[in-house]
Amino acid sequence: MVRRPRCGFGLASVSTLATAYVALSTYLTYTPSHGTRTLGLFVRAANAPAGGAGGGSGSSGGTQACGWAYQCPQESPCCTEYGQCSAGVACLSGCNPQGSYGQGYCAPVPACQSNNYTFADSSRIQQNGTAWNGDATQFDFTLDTLDGSKPAIVANDELVLTLTQNGGGTKVSTTRSVLYGTISASIKTVGAAGVVTAFITMSGVKDEIDIEWTTNNTDTWDSNWFWQGDVGNYDHGATEQAKNRDEQYHVYTIDWTPSQLSWAVDGNTVRTIQKANQTNQRFPQTPSRVQFSVWPAGISSSPQGTIDWAGGMINWQDPTYLAQGKAFKAHVQWVDIQCYSGSDFNLPFVQDNSSSSSNSSSSSSRLRERAELWPRAQNVNSYIYGTNNSAGQIGVMGSNAGTIINSAYSTGQNMIISNGKTQGVKQGIGSGALADTVVGNWWQRQNTGVHVGIIIAGCLITLFLIVCVCTLWARRHRSRKTRASQATILAAAAGPRAGGSAGTTSSSATLSKSRNGPPGGDTVPLVQHDNRSFYADSAKNYSGYSLPGSRAPAYDRLRDEQYLGGGGGGGGGMAGRGTPPPPVPMVPKQYSDFGGGGGGRRNAPYGGPGGAGTGSARGGPPPRQQQQQQQGGRGVYPPRQYGGSRPPPGQQPNYPGSYGPGYGGRI
Repeated sequence: MVRRPRCGFGLASVSTLATAYVALSTYLTYTPSHGTRTLGLFVRAANAPAGGAGGGSGSSGGTQACGWAYQCPQESPCCTEYGQCSAGVACLSGCNPQGSYGQGYCAPVPACQSNNYTFADSSRIQQNGTAWNGDATQFDFTLDTLDGSKPAIVANDELVLTLTQNGGGTKVSTTRSVLYGTISASIKTVGAAGVVTAFITMSGVKDEIDIEWTTNNTDTWDSNWFWQGDVGNYDHGATEQAKNRDEQYHVYTIDWTPSQLSWAVDGNTVRTIQKANQTNQRFPQTPSRVQFSVWPAGISSSPQGTIDWAGGMINWQDPTYLAQGKAFKAHVQWVDIQCYSGSDFNLPFVQDNSSSSSNSSSSSSRLRERAELWPRAQNVNSYIYGTNNSAGQIGVMGSNAGTIINSAYSTGQNMIISNGKTQGVKQGIGSGALADTVVGNWWQRQNTGVHVGIIIAGCLITLFLIVCVCTLWARRHRSRKTRASQATILAAAAGPRAGGSAGTTSSSATLSKSRNGPPGGDTVPLVQHDNRSFYADSAKNYSGYSLPGSRAPAYDRLRDEQYLGGGGGGGGGMAGRGTPPPPVPMVPKQYSDFGGGGGGRRNAPYGGPGGAGTGSARGGPPPRQQQQQQQGGRGVYPPRQYGGSRPPPGQQPNYPGSYGPGYGGRI
């Protein structure tokens, strides 16, 4: 028996791989702050602190948040927008230079480009935030947070922002930052108490401009702004009007220049503030990403002031929530960004990556000097942070520096990691070299569902190939064993004919005398033979006499008499035949003398005298048969199934219609 090989792996392994991948993707995408349970998406209220649209301002696990009061260590030098220290993606847009280890550790920020964005599909949205590598030519938006229900981010040519009871909400950010300009979007909001829909700008140092919709009053919205996260006396907000905002699309606009900031709805300006009128001219003036989000403010983990500002606790049995498949949804039809290029925008310029290539303590001062020497460039590729002035305002320069990283160890000081030179930085969040390939670019554009499907398909294909290989191996192994078995049988069968050898075990058994055996007490060998060796045996030996008194089937007996009866005389037998007879087993030599006729031995003990064509194939009945006949027993020779009873003395047996005298040939 061939034992089947134990190889391959089960579907449970595929399921385990898929489950692990989904869990990892969910963790990295849903919790960009790596531990913050609530999204903390831009809490803005008269009594709510400034924060961030994608996470709380504090870090998880009780670790001190980086920022004004605490800078990150050199081994994890970049301060994320969520107040945590890391490297890689943490050093890209959203990196807070004031909480980072030092000057230039936040990577250059992709600069503003005027464009109108629509949502025919999700191909321009980077849906795996940890794979983002800073290449703004590849993607227009990043999916910073996806609701735990894993909804489609784009549907019916719209950006869809979803919130479910246990999902946490959704947030999307532009890959390029705006440093002054006009930003408009056509939006239909959520109109439920406790749910916040937000359209804002946010910089790495927490400069912020807000349009937010709260409460179940569907005719109002809030405008607000912050300088570097300073909430002041909570006096920056105002309430504006927009009828049926949860059922109708309205166009909301932020118009931001170096000297003033205004808000508009459907083309009508509803509010304006002047930089000159602010204390110490504290006014948003750093590169900011545009962000859209829906998040839960009316939940038990939120501060009471935030719950009150949002209109109370969320009703998860709200008719609108149930009608939309147990989900609150906001819709964005399009986004239009026009970068500011007025004459009052005097942006210093820094050539290439000079600001991020030096670890010298004097790099900050050199950066300031070079910025003053270079005129403002008309084609700025990126923005770079400088140092704070006496009023606490951080400097910003334009540059043609690159914005792409290639490793989770990358920082603004060491963006392209080569030869493992990480400069002592620990692995952070982040992108790898895969992002720089065609396959990597395509992969990054796919959502988590596509990733899981591809991985499962790959596992199934691998399983199929393994099963095929194992099956082929088993068949080959079985074939080898069969051939080996046949060779053993042939060798055993050939041994007695060759006389055997010492140490060779005979394949014959001993046949003791019995009522069917030959007379006398002698024991004779009983040949054991395998059908698979018949033809091999017959090619060398045509001796085919049966044992005396054996009760062979009719077909075998006829075959023996037809092919092996007559010898070299006229009785036929083998003479004149063009093909060899069918093979039969070898018999011991003492039984080869039983046959008669021309091919038999003369003076055979049981046969008639041999002659030219007159001899019988078997010569006569064996002694036991003769004894039975003489005693009137039941034995008849030849057997009655061959067509008759024993012929009279001296007459050859005649089988009707088939065989003639000597049994050597057909009539």
